[in-house]
Amino acid sequence: MIEDFTTTIKAQLYERVSSPLLSSFIISWCGWNYKFLLILISSLHTPEKIIYIDLNIFPNIQSIIIHGIALPLITSLLLIFAYPIPAEYIYRHVKTTQRRLKEIQQSIDDESPISKVQARKIRRESLESQLKYESENDSKTLENTRLREIISELQLSKDNNPITTTSLDHPNDDLGESPTNVDSKISAAEIIADVASNNTKLEQHVKKETPNKIETPHKQPNDTLSASPNHDTTPLDSFIKESILEYIAELFPLLSSELNVTARNGKLNIDIANNTGTMTTYITAHYTFETAIEVLESCKSALAADQIKSRKNRDNPPKN
Repeated sequence: MIEDFTTTIKAQLYERVSSPLLSSFIISWCGWNYKFLLILISSLHTPEKIIYIDLNIFPNIQSIIIHGIALPLITSLLLIFAYPIPAEYIYRHVKTTQRRLKEIQQSIDDESPISKVQARKIRRESLESQLKYESENDSKTLENTRLREIISELQLSKDNNPITTTSLDHPNDDLGESPTNVDSKISAAEIIADVASNNTKLEQHVKKETPNKIETPHKQPNDTLSASPNHDTTPLDSFIKESILEYIAELFPLLSSELNVTARNGKLNIDIANNTGTMTTYITAHYTFETAIEVLESCKSALAADQIKSRKNRDNPPKN
């Protein structure tokens, strides 16, 4: 109750103080009666202040009306009605002058010629930006086209081969229904969204019911992935392996036969043939559905860094 009353009083006081008439009247009254205010804050005793005010400041009713009401009210009305007229003119003049100065400065800047070096730099940056935009546009167009094709293939595969729950007596009957490997550079997030929902039950059933893992024969890196069933390979493993193989074929066209890539059960291995003909572990990484994209980017960055380093060593052989 008391808090509501206090809030109401504060709101009323704020409304009164924010009123243009009341605020200008208070300022005008303080200006006309500054002597009264000086007496109030002086060091005189209270009886002396009252006597001085009655004898010198407000000796009669006429002075109270003139200095206390009439003159402050007239001044406040002038501040409300007369002051905005010259203030508007001055504000317009100041803004017009500032705009004119900006136009003059802009015209001078436009007329100032640039040097040949600056013109060449601007032309080169413009050409690079245009080429970069066209390259990104073409890449996105191809990626979108492949993505639409893969989505349509997955949808068709899902419609033609619906996954059903198998009995415990025949745990291997549904192994042939695993989706084929996807030959595309779409992101792992898209594959997860389209394939994981259809293969979760199948993968869990195979892991529980199949005690011995089926090993696939060794493949060369340039061999295409076949559609034969594999207990240990998931669609995500196939995508990781295909992406790395395609990147190696682009980055190491002469060394692709010396690299062996395997991806199984969330583990990526990249082996390289050494001088003796044996395979040595080159890169090893673990991935999940959430970290597949980051692992791909990290492996590609490592391969690119080694390729640049090898090129520098080849171009600048050590001096004897």
